[in-house]
Amino acid sequence: MFMVLDWNVFREQSREHDTYRRQIIRWFGDFPSENSPFSIHRLVEAGKSHGKQPGDWYGPSSVAFILRESMQKAIETQPLLENVVVYVAQDCTVYKKDIHEMCCARGRSTTKFGSSSDSTETVVDTQTEEEEWKRAAIILVPVRLGGEELNPVYIPCIKSLLAQDGCIGIIGGKPKTSLYFVGWQDDKVIYLDPHYCQDAIDTRERNFPIQTFHCLSPRKISLTKMDPSCTIGFYCKTRAEFNSFVKQTEEMISPPKQKLSYPMFVFNEGNSTDANIESDSFEKEDCLLRVKHYKMDQYGRIRSGTEETEEFVVL
Repeated sequence: MFMVLDWNVFREQSREHDTYRRQIIRWFGDFPSENSPFSIHRLVEAGKSHGKQPGDWYGPSSVAFILRESMQKAIETQPLLENVVVYVAQDCTVYKKDIHEMCCARGRSTTKFGSSSDSTETVVDTQTEEEEWKRAAIILVPVRLGGEELNPVYIPCIKSLLAQDGCIGIIGGKPKTSLYFVGWQDDKVIYLDPHYCQDAIDTRERNFPIQTFHCLSPRKISLTKMDPSCTIGFYCKTRAEFNSFVKQTEEMISPPKQKLSYPMFVFNEGNSTDANIESDSFEKEDCLLRVKHYKMDQYGRIRSGTEETEEFVVL
């Protein structure tokens, strides 16, 4: 949306690209400000509406829905984000009609600010196939690729998806540690570690230093050590990019030797309402299964506290 596909931090930057880069960083600045809609403060606040408290474990699926809500709120104060939507796949299904409706809506959200004149109006055209694609889409797909460990049959799928031009990474980690996967080399996955400490920067300044927001030495772990619960992200700016994404991805999401079974996720031509799916999966408490793991000693006594996994949808 803001940078070209082959943008590189080590190349000479145009004034426009430098402005966009600083603005993107400012959106994630660690300040409880409307100018930083994706700050840790704002994300934690959004998590409360999904039953998450500060200090709770935010699994990859929970993070996807919180990012979607944060984007919806950010549009109210950040005009640059009006033409970007976040779509979260539900029950491992990407509903293509939902994305077309979100990206092809005729009218855009307009908000009037004031003590008594707040209003938002959005006009959505149902004939989206004929409408112009007006918004870029960030598509987040929560998946679980195994039981307690990553099923190795999905490793070729992960490699193929990360190699896609439109893939923006994988929210995940390894047991007890959150990581962001951005690529792979041989049998290892390349990651960025959000726990890595760097100098704090005041992004409210006009020309704040940006060196600490880039990583010169990303680290790697074995693909087999990935936690099976993760959220895969994609970015499609145009209808052509989305159609290409669907075509390419359908060939990548099933294990090579099991093409007809156990795909990572699926595509559906319709929309989620056709399948009678609630708009927010956090409200479907009667359809959720939570799994707790108990560590016990040789005498059958509980050795340590319990560990609760991400939620599973019972189909």
